Amino acid sequence: MTKEKSCLVTQNLIGACNWFLTAPESIIKPDKGGDGKITWKEKARTDLNNIINRVKTPFAEPAKRGYIFEQIVYNQANKNTLSGSKHFQRVCQEVKGFEFYKKGSKNLIIDGLNVYFYAKFDALKETDTGVYIKDIKTTGSYKTGKYLDGVQHEIYCYVKDAIKFDYVIAEWDKHPKIKTVHIEEYTPSHRLEEILIDKTRDCFELLKDLGLWDAYRNTYCLY
Repeated sequence: MTKEKSCLVTQNLIGACNWFLTAPESIIKPDKGGDGKITWKEKARTDLNNIINRVKTPFAEPAKRGYIFEQIVYNQANKNTLSGSKHFQRVCQEVKGFEFYKKGSKNLIIDGLNVYFYAKFDALKETDTGVYIKDIKTTGSYKTGKYLDGVQHEIYCYVKDAIKFDYVIAEWDKHPKIKTVHIEEYTPSHRLEEILIDKTRDCFELLKDLGLWDAYRNTYCLY
């Protein structure tokens, strides 16, 4: 008898569902990467379809810059001597002593489904007092709480039973010059599991409403 695949849940999946629900109906302007016809809502639906069906899409330029920046930080952070601008060194100091690109997962039964929460940690430190997670972000325009509106910190803390999660955000002046560094801190709620159950249910209901459930189970869910 073939074992039924678990229901894979990642920050990208829930984030894409939430973006579809909140994306405006306005047309994407050319300076934002649009063609003057497609709306943000339509793009959000396409992005969700691509994630569910594991369609490979090109890395947007901001994402490329962020990935390269992360690589440089992680190659430098644990060295005895740091170089570069004070802001770059600040980012390195935030993750000094951490391990990079560790993976983790946790299973949870939700409404009879075996849900598999998956995380890939940018920076992780396990100590006698608990587990600490940090994640580096880069942005051309920052507003307070920008990343705490998402679900990454909740899934990651749940998977690893972490006691604290920090976003370390480098805001560009003019790339590659860093204007400043922001820190967004998150301490898990005692209701974290309940919160994630609700968000997972909402995600699954949306996939079913959009006719994407079969593609989710057959293509997105791997094991």
